[in-house]
Amino acid sequence: MIFLSHIRFLFFLSLLLFFLERLGILLYFGFFLKQAKHIPLLSLLKSFEIGFLFDLRTSLLISLLLSPILIIKKISLKSSFLSFFYCFLLGTFIADFGHFAYLESRGNASFLVLLEQSSISWKMVLQTYPIFSFCLILIFSFLFFQYLFFQRFQKKISPPFLSKKIIIGIHFIFLVIGLYGSFSAYPLRWSHAFFDEYNFSSQLALNPWHYFADTYRFRHPTYNKTMAHKYYNLVSQHLGVDAPNESSLNFLRTRGPSKDTTGSQSNPPKSPPNVVVIIMESVGYVKTGIGGNTLNPTPFLDALAKESLVFTRFFTPTLATARSVFAAITSLPDVSDNKTATRNPFLAKQHTLIRHFQEHKKFYFIGGSASWGNIRGILNNIPELNLYEEGRFSSPVVDVWGISDLDLFKEANQVFTQQKDPFFAIIQTAGFHRPYTIPKNKGDFIPYEEKDISPTLLEEQSFFSLEELNSLRFQDYSVGQFLKMAKESPYYDNTIFVLFGDHGLPQTTPKTPEWEKASGMYTTHVPLLIHYPLKLTPREESTVASEVDVMPTLAGLVGVPYQTQSLGRDLLNPQDPHKGGAFYYNWYAPHEIGFIKNNFFYMKNPISKIETFFETNSPILDTTKAKERFPQEFTQMKELTEGLFETVKYLYYHNPPLPEKHEP
Repeated sequence: MIFLSHIRFLFFLSLLLFFLERLGILLYFGFFLKQAKHIPLLSLLKSFEIGFLFDLRTSLLISLLLSPILIIKKISLKSSFLSFFYCFLLGTFIADFGHFAYLESRGNASFLVLLEQSSISWKMVLQTYPIFSFCLILIFSFLFFQYLFFQRFQKKISPPFLSKKIIIGIHFIFLVIGLYGSFSAYPLRWSHAFFDEYNFSSQLALNPWHYFADTYRFRHPTYNKTMAHKYYNLVSQHLGVDAPNESSLNFLRTRGPSKDTTGSQSNPPKSPPNVVVIIMESVGYVKTGIGGNTLNPTPFLDALAKESLVFTRFFTPTLATARSVFAAITSLPDVSDNKTATRNPFLAKQHTLIRHFQEHKKFYFIGGSASWGNIRGILNNIPELNLYEEGRFSSPVVDVWGISDLDLFKEANQVFTQQKDPFFAIIQTAGFHRPYTIPKNKGDFIPYEEKDISPTLLEEQSFFSLEELNSLRFQDYSVGQFLKMAKESPYYDNTIFVLFGDHGLPQTTPKTPEWEKASGMYTTHVPLLIHYPLKLTPREESTVASEVDVMPTLAGLVGVPYQTQSLGRDLLNPQDPHKGGAFYYNWYAPHEIGFIKNNFFYMKNPISKIETFFETNSPILDTTKAKERFPQEFTQMKELTEGLFETVKYLYYHNPPLPEKHEP
């Protein structure tokens, strides 16, 4: 029990030191240098709450790491080892302070990159910081720790009043809870620190040791500036950059409201329209009635399509929900090859056009936790976001994805009906995902039974199982019930409803175009519906569109001027000089890149160097013949695909949030 007592001592000592460092950052940078001047007190308290959880986990790991040293019998030697360690800990605090003073960012693994130029970095440190004073602090700290540990190990420990088994059990429970760091379905993650739009409060919540571990695998930027320069002229022309400048790699574009929405302009709304974006889990085009599926899996979506503007050639940049959320929010495709962009702490700060919807109250609804995929970090770029996630709903949790889609829509509708000001909301469904749960509270939804559909027909129409089909049908039913509730609510008439799939699935039907089967693009071909009777005439649009175009299109519809560096364009503004198309990235090895524009598709395998080039409306899928027939188009598509890929990787690290207010 004496051994456990010493471990507890190391734990509380580490916890105290981490707390004091955070307090020092608040006092010096926050109050003395006034970086916390405009930050609400509740945000600062939240920083300490989340920071405590990071400190708790880190302190537990440190105490476990140091436990073998406690076995050493010689007190002076044991004290020296521990003193050296805690002096090193204080040294990292000093480096953390310096890093924050220089970059307004807590210490992270990018510090290791500086060591690759150690000579220059060391000279900069010597000429910038009072190294001699720091050394004196560490020397006196070593002497203090030496005395502290020597006294501690000489002191006799009183015997515990509980039994040995109970004490060990309590320690084990505390260890598990502390390491997990959360009472939700997801453990504590770095994105928890990014809980609001203020950089200082987010940085204050971080723990330098924990953050170092979080950022270690992302420490090397993945972009190549030389390649970005190489393709700049081509890409800037494609995007319609306002003031091209290759030396500064300027991709900024200023856009005003759409001049022409190709729909009715009568009865304009008295106030800006509301916006409700519904991101539907795994709804590929081939799984819908719109896309020709004969099993009637999406009757509500199909009915809505008849009253909406439907883009029949709409593609997500890649296959994965977290990547899709990133693309929808930032208007940049996720081309990360190490996990997803949402999981990279260095990419957390990105511009989103949602910032420019100043008159709108912002909402995001997800049935589970925003810690999933660390999307919380990206959502943090939306100012004053009202995030509805697990723990904030009255409905029961049905599976790992949280509450059911039907309950999610019901709760969202209750929030919308209470709004007096315009609102911008995103609802992310998750029900059409394994384990394909149909909740007990399913309204009047009637699932299909095995006798209703043969396995052969299921497979032919792109479904692996009856459970999968019923799950999609229930998601579609939930969407239908939401729109029914919305039509009975006062906000409906002045609301733009946007619905699209976050990605498709690796299944095809007989009606899937052959070029999509051959290239794999059917996994990213999803429906896009814009339902806005007040301004848009229902019709089908065959223009190639991408998920990165959603936010610019909404800004144009609402009449919101904005600035962007992204790949997105306003699909309803024919005067936008952006030349359009849809970028594709296969994040599975070998990480293929591609681009579809007009009636051409290009894809490149970076490992084998094999290139695919199709004329999408041709029944003959022969790359060699297509290259011979359209040599100019092939060259343009090839260069543009590679250029966009290099540009996106560069923009990841150069796309900071722009000012919210902008006049065209």
